[in-house]
Amino acid sequence: MKSNKVRVWEIRPNYTTRNGKRSVRSYTVRWAVAGREHSETFQRKTQADRYKSRLVSAAEREAFDVEAGLPDSMAWEKAATTWYALACDFIDDRWPKIAGKGRVSVVEGLMAVTPVLVKSRRGAPDPKTLRLALRNYAFNPPRRDADKPDEIAAALQWVAKASVPVSALEDAKTVAKALDACATNLNGKPSKPQYYRRRRRVFYGALKYAVREKQLSANPLANPDDVDWKPPEVVHEIDQRRVPNPNQVAALLDAIGDVGKTQGPRLVALFGCMYYGMMRPSEAVYLRRDNCVSLPATGWGTLELERVMSAAGKQWTDDGEVHEERGLKGRAEGTRRPVPIPPELVTLLMAHLDAYGTAADGRLFRPVGGLSWFETKPLFGWRVLVPRTKEQAESLSTRLRGYGAVPDEVPTISVEPPRTPQQMERAVKGLVTGRYEWVVFTSTNAVRAVRETTRGSVYQPSTLWQVLDKARPKALAAAQVKSPLARKPYDFRHAGVSWRLNAGVPAVYVAEWAGHSVEVLQRTYAHCLDGDDGHWFARMDAALGR
Repeated sequence: MKSNKVRVWEIRPNYTTRNGKRSVRSYTVRWAVAGREHSETFQRKTQADRYKSRLVSAAEREAFDVEAGLPDSMAWEKAATTWYALACDFIDDRWPKIAGKGRVSVVEGLMAVTPVLVKSRRGAPDPKTLRLALRNYAFNPPRRDADKPDEIAAALQWVAKASVPVSALEDAKTVAKALDACATNLNGKPSKPQYYRRRRRVFYGALKYAVREKQLSANPLANPDDVDWKPPEVVHEIDQRRVPNPNQVAALLDAIGDVGKTQGPRLVALFGCMYYGMMRPSEAVYLRRDNCVSLPATGWGTLELERVMSAAGKQWTDDGEVHEERGLKGRAEGTRRPVPIPPELVTLLMAHLDAYGTAADGRLFRPVGGLSWFETKPLFGWRVLVPRTKEQAESLSTRLRGYGAVPDEVPTISVEPPRTPQQMERAVKGLVTGRYEWVVFTSTNAVRAVRETTRGSVYQPSTLWQVLDKARPKALAAAQVKSPLARKPYDFRHAGVSWRLNAGVPAVYVAEWAGHSVEVLQRTYAHCLDGDDGHWFARMDAALGR
């Protein structure tokens, strides 16, 4: 039932006494609809004044619901929740719709703004503890209800109680505070523009979700002029100092091949894919034999890319694996992207296949391709203690007898898995990354465990960085090593795109092969290669007749 009989009273301050001093704790707005009283309490006087003004204004033009105490235009506020609760609902809504890395971006954006969207810092936990609580539990739906350490549970209880109501985001100052957090690193220094943009995009999405759920009447970020806040300047172009020229790339590929006896040689073709094939690291890591459509003995070949293998982290993927397989960036699931590759990459890929073959699933690049075993000579006349499990002792004893040894079976051991998977992962990390050249196994149990752990391994991004870091001093001059030149694996892709553009290949073709729009390509990659200025100076001199 609705009524136009609305009466709004003066705001009532609520007092508290501490150490003998009386102060205002909060402010209550009171009104009545058809004689039935209603109230809302606010932390600040300005919030209470604004709410009262809206009630008075609404009473002049529309009827109020007697039960809810609000007009239709303000009904959404009755169901209003806190920012923290909204953020949890938002990540719940987004989680099944996005990939692992997308989940990480959303969580990091929510983590940036949630600690500042609070009514008071009184009783706040340590900032690091709060971040861990938000990242690993509150904003991770599968783990939200898991058992938590006491300090984590206390941190979440605090933020749930201290969080501002969503309606507070109608205040431009509150929104500006959140934007400040988006633009600030943990150390208090300004964030890089791209990080600010990523966090702001998440914040904007959460506010849009609030509008959809009728928690806000409008998105306060929809019109930038409504918020008195200046974003950091964004530089879209890649720093040309990072981009190696073709000669430098060739030297770097040679140097990568000299990093270790096994690690570097396995990665030469992968870095070659990022340069000659303009592939993202996640695309190169996924590359399978059937993606190599044409690898001719002479001339150009063709790759057809279809999926990527991105390293999101175990807690962000659906299956709990570090890597997540998904479709190409910016493309519909199941679509392929053809990429013509020059003879140099064809040669690298063929050499890699000849030397290392493929994994069981057809992938070209994997950390471990097999183990070489050293067999001992016959043990004539030796007495050998066999502390094996009962099931394993018989076969080993038979083999020892064949070598002339006398086995003494003492089945005193049992085989148990590690307490946590991380123990085994740490133990074999040196083998996977190429840190060890030899590994001695003392039992078939160890062999089986390592094989199960390394089966289907995928290169971690950190491995590519480590190999490149070791290769740069071998391929570049001392001054170049100190510079940003080819410091990141992704710089090989930048160089491959720039090489084609500077060779005069139309942008529409380069964009298609690289998996970009023409607009992004021209805005981001249209720059000169290191040391390539002389080529353009000569062309300009020729145009002037010099």
